[in-house]
Amino acid sequence: MLFWVVHILTFSFLYSEDFLSAFKYVLEGLPFKLVLVYILIYPLFNRYLANKKYILFGLLGIGLLWLVSLGQYGASYLIWPEEMAKEGLNFRYLFVSLVMNSYVAALGLAIKLTKYWSYREKYIQELKNSRLEAELKFLKAQIHPHFLFNTMNNLYTLALKKSDRAPEVIDKLSELLRYMAYEANTERVPLVRELRCVNNYIHLEKLRYGSNLEIACSVKGPLEDLQIAPLLLIPFVENSFKHGISGGLEKGWLTMDLFMEEQMMTFKIENSIAPATRDETGYREGIGLSNVKRRLELIYPNHYSLKITAADTYLVILKLELS
Repeated sequence: MLFWVVHILTFSFLYSEDFLSAFKYVLEGLPFKLVLVYILIYPLFNRYLANKKYILFGLLGIGLLWLVSLGQYGASYLIWPEEMAKEGLNFRYLFVSLVMNSYVAALGLAIKLTKYWSYREKYIQELKNSRLEAELKFLKAQIHPHFLFNTMNNLYTLALKKSDRAPEVIDKLSELLRYMAYEANTERVPLVRELRCVNNYIHLEKLRYGSNLEIACSVKGPLEDLQIAPLLLIPFVENSFKHGISGGLEKGWLTMDLFMEEQMMTFKIENSIAPATRDETGYREGIGLSNVKRRLELIYPNHYSLKITAADTYLVILKLELS
């Protein structure tokens, strides 16, 4: 409606100093322009241009333009019989109709194309976001059984030893599972809550290895009000135990440091490596590590750096910009 109102008023002022006569003249030609524009931007556009049949769309568009302009020229003999009879076969009116109809059709098509590409980009982005969201949910779902499997192995080991600490392990495991089942289903969780989950897991492993494992942890910097994607740090800790310390060492060690500087988090974890896990190809990734790498790419693109080295020790340094 706005498009046609602007068209009518603009050309009513441009055609003649007599506004009412010009207004009447523009209104008389309006039905032909309506037919031209709406056939062009709906059936022809949807069937041909949207399907990349450019040549066919162009030919049909030009044919429609000539057909409508000729129809408008012929109708002028019915609308102004006396004036047209005086001028005879004057094709100046036909030429003016062609020019004006071309202008209106081009403007209408430009608006249609702008809307079409805008909606198309929005639709593609929504599809992309839905795909990434589905992939993130799948990756997060993989963590639960993988983590539970490893933790149940710890509990199984304590049960074989008939350890009195088995109830303590079950209690810590229950807290971890509550966190995974209820709190970790959001896009972000408080950093302090994620660290508590990490500490609970380390505590479980400490119960398992006892005096055969030395652990040193430190956290520096303000953590309040900072958010992080859930279950992002624990795979690094889990891999340190599974592929490093549990490889047959009589005496193992692990250090974990987290340092906050404004919103930049530096997470460093280093552990001893058993000789059996050292080979020419270096440290072999498990499901958890490849999973967390993909999650970092999806959630924090261009806002993180990850360095992993494996030589005499296994070292992970993650720098992550938090919100």
